Amino acid sequence: MTKKSTHKSKLNAKDMSINIDVSADCIGEVVLSLRGRDSKRRFVIIGAAAEVGYVYVADGRLRKVESPKKKKRKHLLTEGMATPEIVDAIRCGSITNKKLWKFIRSSSNDTDSEIFVDTQ
Repeated sequence: MTKKSTHKSKLNAKDMSINIDVSADCIGEVVLSLRGRDSKRRFVIIGAAAEVGYVYVADGRLRKVESPKKKKRKHLLTEGMATPEIVDAIRCGSITNKKLWKFIRSSSNDTDSEIFVDTQ
């Protein structure tokens, strides 16, 4: 008696097509994830999804620019806008993971230093 294989075929990244709108007004917003396993992490919005209420976010480290995370807009807290250089790079499609991660790391260090003050 032989067992039949019931596994599902895996999808390649090439098989999945993502429609990212880079002309939306929210492109370049620095956001904090409020829900999911990536909660309390900072991301940058790199595109809007075809469905209303969804955006694509990336941070250059956990979520690469090549495979952004689709998140509901209501699960994100806006912290401000990225620099004009970052926004232009996202719109042109020339943003790199390294550049995006450096920006997020530098912006989070700035805000963390204001919140957590060492009193000793």
